[in-house]
Amino acid sequence: MLMVFIADSRIHSVSYFIPRRILVHDHAAPAVILYNSVLALQAVGWIFLSHAVISNDLCRSAEATAVIKKNNRYGYFALALYTICAIVAAWSP
Repeated sequence: MLMVFIADSRIHSVSYFIPRRILVHDHAAPAVILYNSVLALQAVGWIFLSHAVISNDLCRSAEATAVIKKNNRYGYFALALYTICAIVAAWSP
């Protein structure tokens, strides 16, 4: 959320919802690592759930099976993305 106060056609002050001094800090990295790790574990859960549904043929229709297969693929993408984000957060200062 960006709040800009404009007077006389010039920007006098720019205030961010979360100040930059809080985001760019050494203490933010462990929180980012934990957050992305939890999201990666959630993606693993979705992968296992969708695989169980597909392998046991628990879908009611062919359209539902297609949706579950698509969500299974998105689970793998989410796992890769959040794992990479957690690794980058661990490496960067």
